[in-house]
Amino acid sequence: MGFALGWVRREPPLRAVAVAGSGSVAVSLAGSVRSRVVEGAALRVAAADDWLLVLGDSEDLPWADGACYLGLDGGLLMPTTRAPTPSAVLWRDHLLTGEQSGRLAVLMPGQALVTDVPIRPVDPTGIPLLVGK
Repeated sequence: MGFALGWVRREPPLRAVAVAGSGSVAVSLAGSVRSRVVEGAALRVAAADDWLLVLGDSEDLPWADGACYLGLDGGLLMPTTRAPTPSAVLWRDHLLTGEQSGRLAVLMPGQALVTDVPIRPVDPTGIPLLVGK
């Protein structure tokens, strides 16, 4: 079964629990992660290809121009100011079936990411390795 993904404005926005970026945004985000961790933030990071996904308390999340701040809706991470149509639960069920169940899914305009849930807080000395630098 196929269905088209649409987006509508979300009011009020979701509380940010993650931030994601790719390419040069991921490199900038990695530098911000390093700074936040050195300052004492407990952040967890997942990386694949040229993407970097950072999870943590909203007040601890790093900043990077062009990054997408994500909130949790129906067990799925998505932009804090947008809501998917059809519903987040339907998209979660579509993305996390079979072998993917128990993983973390992120839905953004033009992107769907599925990854293992990062468990341990990130070590600031390993951050450059996360984005292939």
